[in-house]
Amino acid sequence: LNPMHEKRAEEIVKEVMGKKGLDIPLYLSGILAPIMREVSRLNAVILQAYGAEPARKHLYSIEKKLQDHNYRNPLQIVLADGGIANIRYPAMYKGCFSGPIGGLLGAKYLSQIMDMPNIVCSDMGGTSFDVGLVMGGESHIIREVELGRTFLNIPTMVMDSIGAGCGMYVTIDPESKRVTIGPGSTGSDPGPVSYNMGNDIPTVMDCVLILGFLNPDNYLGGKVKLDKELALKAIQEKCASAIGVDPYHFSEGVIDLINDRMREHIKTVLSVRGYSPMDYYLIGYGGAGPLFLAGYSHGLPFKGVFTVPWAAAFSSFGTTVIDYIHRYQKSTIIQIPPALDEKAKVQIGSVINGIWGELEKKALQEMKEEGFREEQITYNQVAYLRFMGQLEDLEVISPVRRIQSGDDLDKLLQSFENLYTKVYTHGAKHSEAGYQILELGLISSVPKPKPVLKKYPLAGKKPPEGAEKGYRDVYVKGYWKKAKLYDDIHREIRRDLPAIFLFSPYFMYATPPDLKGIDIKSVNTGSDRFSEIHKWYFKKDYIWKIFLN
Repeated sequence: LNPMHEKRAEEIVKEVMGKKGLDIPLYLSGILAPIMREVSRLNAVILQAYGAEPARKHLYSIEKKLQDHNYRNPLQIVLADGGIANIRYPAMYKGCFSGPIGGLLGAKYLSQIMDMPNIVCSDMGGTSFDVGLVMGGESHIIREVELGRTFLNIPTMVMDSIGAGCGMYVTIDPESKRVTIGPGSTGSDPGPVSYNMGNDIPTVMDCVLILGFLNPDNYLGGKVKLDKELALKAIQEKCASAIGVDPYHFSEGVIDLINDRMREHIKTVLSVRGYSPMDYYLIGYGGAGPLFLAGYSHGLPFKGVFTVPWAAAFSSFGTTVIDYIHRYQKSTIIQIPPALDEKAKVQIGSVINGIWGELEKKALQEMKEEGFREEQITYNQVAYLRFMGQLEDLEVISPVRRIQSGDDLDKLLQSFENLYTKVYTHGAKHSEAGYQILELGLISSVPKPKPVLKKYPLAGKKPPEGAEKGYRDVYVKGYWKKAKLYDDIHREIRRDLPAIFLFSPYFMYATPPDLKGIDIKSVNTGSDRFSEIHKWYFKKDYIWKIFLN
């Protein structure tokens, strides 16, 4: 809480370095992370010194290369709390772990323009399956993140990840004959067996390929040719023969297993927070998300299930729809007993105002250094409030910029109670205990132009010319079936066939609800996801087709 000892230590170190002719960068926790919880504060400073600063040098070289090619804007990074910053941003460590949150940012934007306040975001790539929530058009931010049992003071948008990706190795335990998916993953180099780049261990993607869900001649728009026979041989020799089944039956079992894993993860993310799928929409994105969306959403009663034509780049899209945002926090100890008089409330307000003013001064300085004018910047004052005696607090956006009166403090406390009853219940409220503030914060932001999403009228029953691309054999529930191919989603789809939508560079697979039995007219996958996708896209007054201008 008092940075004077750190500042004095800095002065002494600089004096010693000056005498020895040294110039070593110094990083103070009181400046980078001025909060209590000294372990996470120390770890944040270590990350800044050993991770963020070396990375900054690489980013400078990237910016220089861009400028050599006539790029005239400063290079920016995404922060883990959902903001963006210039690469000269002092607290660069806040950019660590920001990779997965781009999809959350994109989903948050869609929720606002498509009137879908609650969305479950599911991102399936080659190695992991990441799930996050948009609730009421916003995403929850935690101020302390845990990584490998190490706590870091990095405000972070919440994402829960498990190992479940298309690049995961599929193996058989030689003793138990148990099928194992992961945890190892091939990555893009050497890639799946079908890449024919040296890997001989089957992956989930190889299983998908031999079942017919991918076109080996048109992968990534035809830029990469897949060796289907090589994948089939590897699955047969290393997996299927070991447990006495044919490779197609084995591969379908692998897909079922990984779908079950992802489905249970979604259920867990919702249930541990007391939420129900019936109050949410589900979006699937990532390189493999749309291909598995019908499978891992099966049996979960979402309000709707959807994806976008550029799902593979959806996280990148998310970085284009956020404003320039910086967050600041500072620890304090403020006790607010119940039934205070006006004078006491104003005194407490004076302490709060002083910290907010200090944070605004710091934010203004950093924003100016990044090239913004003072009149462009908007501030939201934040208090982290809890009832006295509780262990967890809530982030409350103050309804007033400064606490000038007792009424202003009451408005702040009422905002906390309103949020508390939404997160917990009305019965859990405990105003009689009083309130406690252990941290105050500030959010500074500058609006940024965003992509414009076009709204298209609903298509007619007749598919557009050229939309139908024929049929492909796919292996479903032990039988080869004909799947109709479309190059876009439209209203008219034969409900007695599976469907594959060809959105380059990925594919989306959907199954009708009555797909059951032995022949094309009745083969049961048990999946009702097609009806959800059909309802979402085709029973609205319009269809959202998301393309950038």
